[in-house]
Amino acid sequence: MNKYSKLFKLVRMELRYTQKDLANRLNVDPGSIYKYENEKMTPGLKVLDKMYKLCEEESLNEPVKLLNNFDVRKEETDMDARYLIELQRDKITYQEEKISYLEKQIKEKQAESTHWDALSYDYISEVTLIRDGFKFGRRIDSITDLERQSSVLGYSVKELEKLWDIGQDYAEIGDHPIDTIISKETQLRIQEQIKTLPIIFDAMKAMVGDHYIPHPLIYNHKDGSKVGAISFCKVEWLYMRIIAKVQYLID
Repeated sequence: MNKYSKLFKLVRMELRYTQKDLANRLNVDPGSIYKYENEKMTPGLKVLDKMYKLCEEESLNEPVKLLNNFDVRKEETDMDARYLIELQRDKITYQEEKISYLEKQIKEKQAESTHWDALSYDYISEVTLIRDGFKFGRRIDSITDLERQSSVLGYSVKELEKLWDIGQDYAEIGDHPIDTIISKETQLRIQEQIKTLPIIFDAMKAMVGDHYIPHPLIYNHKDGSKVGAISFCKVEWLYMRIIAKVQYLID
């Protein structure tokens, strides 16, 4: 039995689901669940992404809890911590592949950064960074095309207006409500970059002209799926202002 068939059987038993129940949660054909569990078909990345999301929603992503519950049933006792670690590695690998894909897209589009006016985008945001020593906060000054965002991400315009919270100062970058629909992996990358911001701003604020920095984003769709995007940021170092043209990476 391979690790994917074990994953589907284990999660289904934990939730006391039928194959049809699990298929409905993952929005796949019930026959697919049968095939996954019996090694007749390998789940694709989108299905695995939904499965990991389901595990997180149902608090099934704790290895100790999974092991304890599984051992009580005394079924397949050979499933140990190494297997669960493999599942976590699969999830990390998937996230890394997603980031790698976005970075590849950035390299292909990076030349566009020198032609700001000609860049394609789905919406534009204007952000002012609020600095307190080595700590950065932010204020969203403006946002465009909420209808387009709504159609791609699944949230209503009113929900997006609340999430963007235009004009409100937030003392910490990660405290802004818009971060609730940005994936954890994207947030971690942003936090790493924030650590270098004080040094960068002190070095660049005296320079003349704007600078362009492309950045990958992964949004959480309202249905739980992921939506990739590229943010082309025009940075005005002197005024600590960032204007971003964001383009969704969708078919």
